[in-house]
Amino acid sequence: MIDESNKINSDTSIIIKESNKKRKLNITLEDYLEDTKDKLNLYLNAQQIKDEKKLKSFLRNRFSVSCNLAIEEGKLSPSSFQNDEAVIHENAHIISMQYLLQDEVNITKLEDATSPYNCLRLSPNLHKAFDKNKITFNTEGRIEGYNENKFISIDIKNHLKRKEYIKINYENWLKFKRNMQ
Repeated sequence: MIDESNKINSDTSIIIKESNKKRKLNITLEDYLEDTKDKLNLYLNAQQIKDEKKLKSFLRNRFSVSCNLAIEEGKLSPSSFQNDEAVIHENAHIISMQYLLQDEVNITKLEDATSPYNCLRLSPNLHKAFDKNKITFNTEGRIEGYNENKFISIDIKNHLKRKEYIKINYENWLKFKRNMQ
């Protein structure tokens, strides 16, 4: 078993110290988001956007690292719900990458795909329910949805700095009964 090693991540060009307990990134969230923006501009200028699989992989990696940095800096809660800290959480896009990459792709959409402020930290079950449009999140910090044709509403805590993602998604869900995917 390896206790600690240094590896260079080719997508991020930063050194990541890996350990069995915690990965610590040696870069601030602000610097990482700026570096991401620079790399996204290169993608757009080089028209590498045509390789959708490679782009999605890059965006998912950047989204994951930016969410982890936001958690480390206290800008994103490890859990989006009260009394849910014991569960393993996943980073869930509020506005999905698929939605952001449809139609004309621009720098704003690419930045939103990697932004930790477009993230909810959810248990795998809630993440799947959200992706399958069984639930959504309203602008007052509640989960809403239907279970066996019965309306449900559950209170959540909200640690997001940019609530517009939730508002845009919620308005879409009210109109079309689906999240922005």
